Amino acid sequence: MNKTVPLGKVCSNEFAIGGPRILIVKQSRYDRDVLTEYSREAYPAADITLCGSAAEALISMERRHARIGLFGLNLPGTDGLDLIEAVTNRGLVQQILVVTRRQDEHTITTLRRLRINGVFDCMDESGSSLPAAIREVIEEGSYSNRLWRRARSQSANSMSQLLSSLEVLVFAVIGDGSDDYEAGIQLGISPKTVHTHRQRIMRKLGLRSRSELMREAIHRGVVRHTASGVIRPGFDLQLMIRLARKPEQSRCRQTSEDPVDGCVVADAVEPHPDFGRRPPGTFEQSRAFGGLETASLIL
Repeated sequence: MNKTVPLGKVCSNEFAIGGPRILIVKQSRYDRDVLTEYSREAYPAADITLCGSAAEALISMERRHARIGLFGLNLPGTDGLDLIEAVTNRGLVQQILVVTRRQDEHTITTLRRLRINGVFDCMDESGSSLPAAIREVIEEGSYSNRLWRRARSQSANSMSQLLSSLEVLVFAVIGDGSDDYEAGIQLGISPKTVHTHRQRIMRKLGLRSRSELMREAIHRGVVRHTASGVIRPGFDLQLMIRLARKPEQSRCRQTSEDPVDGCVVADAVEPHPDFGRRPPGTFEQSRAFGGLETASLIL
C-alpha cells in the first residue's frame, strides 16, 4: 500500500538510493565548501550544485530544479532577497533554507513575506547544527529557530507597521542620499511627491535630518553599501510590482486616498518628467544580476 506523505515532507527512505539535489548559493568559495561538507553530512549521496552568484543560480535552476536551496543573502550584483523572490515566484526550487548573518529589520520583515522554509542564523547557531536543519527542512517541511520565530512575529514599532509600502520604497531610495529629483526619476513620481513622503517618513521614524535618515536606512537594512555601490534589498521587484499596478493607481488618483495600504495621493501617481531615463544601477541592471559585491563570510 502506498504511503501518503504530507506536502512539504518526504518519506525517510526517499533518498535511500540517491540523495536530494541541493543547490548552494553563496558568494564566498569558502562558504560554499563549508556548506557542501555539512550537506554531505546530512545526505552523503546528495547531488550538490554550487553557485557563486544569482545569475549562476538562475541558470542552474532553469536547467534542473533543486529539492532544496541553501541561499546566502550577500551576493554579487543583486541581493539574495531579490533572488529568492524571483525563484519562488517561478517555482524553481521546492524548499529554501536561508543561511545568513543578517538580522536587520528589513531583512527579517522581507523573510517573513517570502515563501521560505526557514532561516539558519550564523550569528547564533553553530555550523555543526546545520546538517540537522537541512534534514528538518527536507523531511519535515520547515526549520524553526529564534531568528525564524522573530521573522514570523511583528513588532508594533516595526517599519512595516509604521510606513506604507510606497514609503518603504521611497525610504530605500532617499536613504542613500538621493535628492527628491533623483529619487523621483527612479520611482516614477514627482519630486514634490518624494518630498512629501520624505517628511512623513522622518516624522513617523522620529528623524530630524537627512543624515539621521541615511543612518536609519542603513540600520534598518533598506540600504546596504558595498564595494560596487549601493544595494537596496528587495527593492527592484517591489518597484516593478508597483509600476505594474496601474488600475490601483488610477483608483487612488480618483479617490485621493492616504498612502496607508499602498495607495497614494493624486500627486504621487503623477509621473516624473524624466521617468524612463533611469540612471545605471536601477532595477533594469539589477534584473540582469550583474556587478560585484564585497565578499562576506557567513560561517
